[in-house]
Amino acid sequence: MSTVAAVHIRRFLVLGTVFLLPFLFGQALLTRALEQPVGFGAKEDQGVITETVDLHPRLLDPHTGQVLWEGPGLTYLTSREGWLSWVPTGAETDGCARPLNFTSAPEPAPCEPPSLRHAQPTHVLTDTTPPQTIRVLHSPHNRCRDAVPGQIDIIPFEEYVARVLPAEMPPGWPMEALKAQAIAIRTYAWYQILQARPDYDVTDWTDYQVMCDVRYARTDTAVQATRGQAVFFKHAPILAMYSADNGHPTRGVDWLPYLTPVPDPVRLTATRLGHGYGLSQRGAYLWALRGWNAYQILAHYYPHTTLFLPQDAGEPAGSLLPPELEDMTLGRAYPLRLFAAFPRALQALTVTAHTAEGASLTVLTRTAPISTWLGVWAPPSTFSSPHPITLTVQVADATGQRWTLGEAHVWRDLRPPGMTLTWPMHTVNPTFPITVVAHTPPERPPRFGVGDDWRWEESAFYHRNRGAVVNDPAAWDGKALALPPGAIAYGPYTSILPAGRAYRAWFRLSTQAISRTEEVVFLDVVDNNGQTLRGLRSLRGIEFPGPGEYREYPVDFYLPPGPDGPDSHISYTVEFRTHALAAGVRLDRVLVTSYPWEKQENPTHWRLPVRDGVHHLVAKQTTRTGLVGPDVPLTVTLHVPHPAMTFTTYVPDDWITARRTVTWSVTTAVAPIREDEFFYRVRRAGEPWSRWYAMTARALSPRTGVLQVDTGTWPDGDAVFVEVFGRDAFFYSEKATFGPYRVDQNPPELTLTFSSQPNERGWYTAPLTAQVTGQDMGIGVERITAYVATSAGTRDVYRTITLRPQPMLSLGFPLQVEGHYTITVTGRDALTHTREFSTHLALDTTPPRARVYPPARVRTTWFKVRWQGWDLHRIVGYDVEVEVNGQGWRRWLWNTSRTWAIYSARPGQVIRLRVRARDEAGWVGPWSDPIAISVPYVAYLAHLGDW
Repeated sequence: MSTVAAVHIRRFLVLGTVFLLPFLFGQALLTRALEQPVGFGAKEDQGVITETVDLHPRLLDPHTGQVLWEGPGLTYLTSREGWLSWVPTGAETDGCARPLNFTSAPEPAPCEPPSLRHAQPTHVLTDTTPPQTIRVLHSPHNRCRDAVPGQIDIIPFEEYVARVLPAEMPPGWPMEALKAQAIAIRTYAWYQILQARPDYDVTDWTDYQVMCDVRYARTDTAVQATRGQAVFFKHAPILAMYSADNGHPTRGVDWLPYLTPVPDPVRLTATRLGHGYGLSQRGAYLWALRGWNAYQILAHYYPHTTLFLPQDAGEPAGSLLPPELEDMTLGRAYPLRLFAAFPRALQALTVTAHTAEGASLTVLTRTAPISTWLGVWAPPSTFSSPHPITLTVQVADATGQRWTLGEAHVWRDLRPPGMTLTWPMHTVNPTFPITVVAHTPPERPPRFGVGDDWRWEESAFYHRNRGAVVNDPAAWDGKALALPPGAIAYGPYTSILPAGRAYRAWFRLSTQAISRTEEVVFLDVVDNNGQTLRGLRSLRGIEFPGPGEYREYPVDFYLPPGPDGPDSHISYTVEFRTHALAAGVRLDRVLVTSYPWEKQENPTHWRLPVRDGVHHLVAKQTTRTGLVGPDVPLTVTLHVPHPAMTFTTYVPDDWITARRTVTWSVTTAVAPIREDEFFYRVRRAGEPWSRWYAMTARALSPRTGVLQVDTGTWPDGDAVFVEVFGRDAFFYSEKATFGPYRVDQNPPELTLTFSSQPNERGWYTAPLTAQVTGQDMGIGVERITAYVATSAGTRDVYRTITLRPQPMLSLGFPLQVEGHYTITVTGRDALTHTREFSTHLALDTTPPRARVYPPARVRTTWFKVRWQGWDLHRIVGYDVEVEVNGQGWRRWLWNTSRTWAIYSARPGQVIRLRVRARDEAGWVGPWSDPIAISVPYVAYLAHLGDW
């Protein structure tokens, strides 16, 4: 029964189903309900605001309504640049959340998780007993736990794994994906415990792994089935990074051998959502649907690792690994390796191959000692099947007890692909049909891809001081590039592959080292001068058919699309490289086709680049097992109409003086009109073009229509040009430029400047000159007027008028009288468009004055001192200094608003005082003339009389 999804979200409705809905299956119902308003917890980091929203995804049984799973709050990101995105919770953020873009903007630059900065390949472990507990710090952003922020809980280790799993992966996903995720969670947590932080091991939020309070039966089953199991490298747990969608290929870290790029064709055309390291959760989901078990998933995403079992494990665990990554598993021989661990020594092992038709074959048997590397299986040429061949593994210990480990599947169908392709020899439509007639049974449909003359011979590759082009009768053109061990062939370099497509590069190679089980050649596809890895593949010697025999080996890659609109073209300089590793190899050529697709519809359509004339294409046929058919040349002549479309419009002789609609008529030559593919941009003569704006299409018939443009985006000018761009249903495009238009829709632009700058208080402190400038790029400025009013009640009018309108007109006038001014400026062009604005300023050109008054009579050691200031504007403070017995001036009162104070002196002192004033314009006046005061001794005599 298919999944029914009902989404109820009060806010951020568009984001609600991005991650979970495509993956849920079975009899389940997903709802997102809000019983209360949304609450936020925000954190800003490098311009990104993280908002934790109280949206809780729920998985319900559609019949009983029982809640099967309820996830944690989701994490949203917004930025000052305006994008809005959702980040799945979990270690995939690890301190550097990645935006999920809802536009076709280029993929953002990768971020480096903080955990990788100080990660070491191994830890020194004296005891490999799994941890019993883990210290978890509660994050204030986590709303799925009932705990106090900052609280540290000591939780049993396996309980922690059980509480993290449903928060990191939906419980409705395949059990093998859940088991792989459980082992990754356990390994990641164990690694963090070994970091020996003083207070805690992990938080319960996205900077480590999300942990909630709820658990569910399916996820508990996955945790229990993998109890104590972890992924090790050199006897220690790895930094088991994982993210929502790692993309193809995954990203690598030079100093961590287990985080190396691996191909992930199940996610070939996906935009990376996550940091890209380690296990891809979406990839694990898809591999599980294709029959991989948890151990095969882990071994793929964490290469060069081993499985760890605790000492109390009762039975072996693990699986035989698939001989190849994808469906391309047709080899002369297959390497057989286990990703497994054994609690005690094994005495016997048997690998058996089974076909769907009932045939079986003992592949190999082993007796003690038994390692994870089992050897090589070279099946007989007659052992094939149109269905997957299953390889089972049975192991036994010294007591004779037997167990079955996880099985692997091999495709081995020796029948070649068969199909007939028909296509039109001449076409006016770049997208033409290819009709396919298959000559194989429906259960084994052939696949094919098409390339538009994308092929390069050995001479297009470059090598550095090693390797040479040699004669080779087995090569397509009789020549091949011979590379000794350690040599690298660089190139070819090409920028002709359209963006937004998935491709397969076919490397035609041979070697003499066909018995080598190690990797003898490494192939990759890169761009950005080798900085961006797009596809990779490594080949063992046993994958070659025979000594010196050529075979075509595929490397899949994807080029992300560019932005939409007329500027949507984006070019990648792609490079194809061949690395000879443990043996010499010969490279014949590289051929690129589209990613092979099975015949889903008939006919299949292919789009040519818009280029008039003959196009030489090639199609490649292949089977699921990897058998490749010969090149199928396709010659098509494309007749491109010139022009593909025509635009006509009326350019008025008079001025466009108000916002209006301008119309164009468009007629296409051969193709229907696409109403959403018309754009325009504008510019004044001598200036750059504006950005592109969408045109409105009206009155459409199959090949004619009317396009409308609002002149509100047009600049004023006596020579304005408009460029129109259109693209029809055949993807033919045309541009046409119209003009000049004479446009004056806006009043003059006015600027008011002054001959000096105000001080920090906003006052002008010297007489100045004001300058009004009017600018009109249309018909020109005709008049500028300035009305100047002062606080004293005076009013002046300054005006300049020109008989012939000018693009720029200026008016200057003086401002010399102290006071507050209100200046109102108006400007008018020849079409009576008028603009007006007002501004205020204050002018104070003289500092304040002040005077200090001595006391009338001094009879005691204390006395009252008064002072006063004068200014045209408000005085805001005074400074008072004092000098005692000629020993120099020192502060007494500073910036005080008082106008008197009591001074206390000693008998016989001679006191001098002076004052200065501060006004609201920021002036500090000069010091006043000082006054002198002699303090008498009489005060002491008076006190003696009291005795």
